[in-house]
Amino acid sequence: MNELLIQVFEENIILAEKDHNIVPVNKRFQINSGYLETINSGIFAFYPYSMLELFLILQQNPKIKGIRADTVRQLHAHLHLIDNTLELILRIVAYLWI
Repeated sequence: MNELLIQVFEENIILAEKDHNIVPVNKRFQINSGYLETINSGIFAFYPYSMLELFLILQQNPKIKGIRADTVRQLHAHLHLIDNTLELILRIVAYLWI
C-alpha cells in the first residue's frame, strides 16, 4: 500500500510537468514512463482476461518498471471478474485437450 501511495505522489506531483514517454503495447495496454497502464479505465470490465494479460506483458518485457497506480486500482475493482473468466478458460482448455 505504501508503494502505491508513493507512486501516486510521484505520478501526480513529481512527474506531472514532465513529458510522458508513451509506447503502445496493444489495443488494451501501453507503457507510460516505464510503467504499464490500461488504455482506458473500462478495459478490465469489458475484457476480464486482460487482467491475466497484464502479467504476461510484465513477464515478457523486463524493462517495464511496474504497473501504474491507477491500473492497480482498476485491478482491485474488477478482481471479482477473474473467477468467472478463469473458469471459462479452464473449461475451454480442458475441452480442447480431450
